[in-house]
Amino acid sequence: MIRRPPRSTLSSSSAASDVYKRQVTDNAIAGTKNVLAVDAYLNELNVSLTDEEMTKAQQEADKIWVYYSTTLQALGVSQSSFQKASSIYELKQNKLLSAIYDEGGSKQVSNDEVNNYLLNNYVDYKYFSHSLTTKGNDGKSTDMTEEQIAEVGKQFEEYANRINKGETIKTISDDYTSKAGLSESPLVDGPTEKTKVSLEGEVKTQIEQMPNNTAKAVKAGSSYYLLYKKNINDDLQLLTKGSELKTEILNTLKADEFDKLPLDYANNLGMQINFSAIDKYSPYF
Repeated sequence: MIRRPPRSTLSSSSAASDVYKRQVTDNAIAGTKNVLAVDAYLNELNVSLTDEEMTKAQQEADKIWVYYSTTLQALGVSQSSFQKASSIYELKQNKLLSAIYDEGGSKQVSNDEVNNYLLNNYVDYKYFSHSLTTKGNDGKSTDMTEEQIAEVGKQFEEYANRINKGETIKTISDDYTSKAGLSESPLVDGPTEKTKVSLEGEVKTQIEQMPNNTAKAVKAGSSYYLLYKKNINDDLQLLTKGSELKTEILNTLKADEFDKLPLDYANNLGMQINFSAIDKYSPYF
């Protein structure tokens, strides 16, 4: 375990402390400018979050706040400030990105460019899996017997056949959820960039090789997978103005340019920095 040296060893005369403090404060200043600039930019464009969006963003931030509240409160960070600088800021960034690059924006990206990026760089697969190990009362994992594995395989092959005969992966997932006694569906779905496919090895290979609109049961490692591959062309209809998928693609296409916009905008707002407050902060490793 790496131990922090005593705070006294990191005095203002310490070169390491001075460099570290400069990095921390520079990042904090840039981050604060970005938060304020995004707010000002959205106001200029007459764009705001809905009450529903704000509530959802606050709830997302609160899930993280639970783990860091003690540390952050000791540094003078309130829960509302944390909300503004995390999930709310991220959502506002997406709103600003959409307002600039989506339909009607000052730097609108053509639908053809967005569509082509989706078709060339995304894959749409859905899956759920069943572990081939069981846990005993002592909490230890034990491999299933060959008979148990065969039973799971039979179930998953039947699921794949039902989908290939016309049932939906959602229906099958609901059926599995009910029979497995799960509180929520384990189905993982949605179009994903090919470079960000979470599945590896044999499962990823199977997805790449599967025909569109087909399902397949695959045993790999210590799990059985039910895979379904959708035709990515069908997802073009999801690229509506302000949609999560379109915003994600716009963010990829314009990341370098957009990252600079808030700070450039902030530098023209005439902000004043309270260095006396900043200088009171003494970071330590």
